Amino acid sequence: MSDGDALRVVRFEAAGARFAIEARHVLAMRPAVPDRELSVESWLGLAGGGAAGRCLLDVSMGGGQRLLEFAGDVRVDSLPAASIHPLPVLLAARTRLPGLAALALDADGVVLIIDPTRIDPL
Repeated sequence: MSDGDALRVVRFEAAGARFAIEARHVLAMRPAVPDRELSVESWLGLAGGGAAGRCLLDVSMGGGQRLLEFAGDVRVDSLPAASIHPLPVLLAARTRLPGLAALALDADGVVLIIDPTRIDPL
């Protein structure tokens, strides 16, 4: 598979769902100091996650940059272009999940692709 056939993403889980952000929006990653930054669950309006094994991602978004706290497995990966399905404009405008831009299907099920440029940094 060539680079043109896949989207480089940073994958993570939040509130029991699997997510991805295009890797070019992630500026840095480092260990988290508990209770100091906005959790990704709060940013997306989801139920909170646990405190164990959290890391910080510096994410560029619509109005600037934001440090977001993530729990668990956060990794750089590639999603095959053929597995990505952009949301229709009307559905994207009506979803309650901010920044939801597309869905991808892989062997483990659905991956929700978030476009951070569509979300205010708060």
